[in-house]
Amino acid sequence: MLDYEIKNLKEQYKTVTGVDEAGRGAWAGPVVVAAVTLPVDFQDKRINDSKKLTHKKRKELFEYIKKVAIDYKIVVVGQDYDSKYNPKQISKEGMKEAINNLEKLGGIVITDYEKIDLENINQINLVKGDGIAISVGAASILAKYFRDSLMEEYSFKHPEYKWDQNKGYGTKSHQEALLKFGVTELHRKHSNNIAWSNFARSSFWGFSINFYFIIL
Repeated sequence: MLDYEIKNLKEQYKTVTGVDEAGRGAWAGPVVVAAVTLPVDFQDKRINDSKKLTHKKRKELFEYIKKVAIDYKIVVVGQDYDSKYNPKQISKEGMKEAINNLEKLGGIVITDYEKIDLENINQINLVKGDGIAISVGAASILAKYFRDSLMEEYSFKHPEYKWDQNKGYGTKSHQEALLKFGVTELHRKHSNNIAWSNFARSSFWGFSINFYFIIL
């Protein structure tokens, strides 16, 4: 069970906000960031690092977390990066955007390792935080399930890249498809010299994705 908050923060804070991202290392598709505010004593043994859960379980917990959270925000970062940005910087800016758009911010913010430039907001940066703190684990589930669902939708347009399976990451099948078919508008120009055009496409969620867009 992820119990960092209840063991270490219960005496100081009533609420906590966890932040995490998905897709930073992918070759195609957006980076998705989620921020989730929970009671500091919230516990649920089903919540874990999203990478350790099945897609079916993530879907179930995605809906559950949205219901039990005090507040949450999901940010899709779909910028056509230029050379002054890298995926780490982009994900940190997305985290900042998600936190700043919460209506109910926790008494303290916990991130999965990354230190965010926040004014007058206490934060803890935990190595492998999504496997230690339940608020970060919850954020990781929202971010990963949302991003995976987007990539499955984009796979209908570009089935040859098998994004429904590899979610845009640099698998052998993805590399082979790039060599055979070239790049798409969803490929990132910072990844292995891949060049892509402006990324702004509508999804089944009903939104157009640009640099920052608060989705939920």
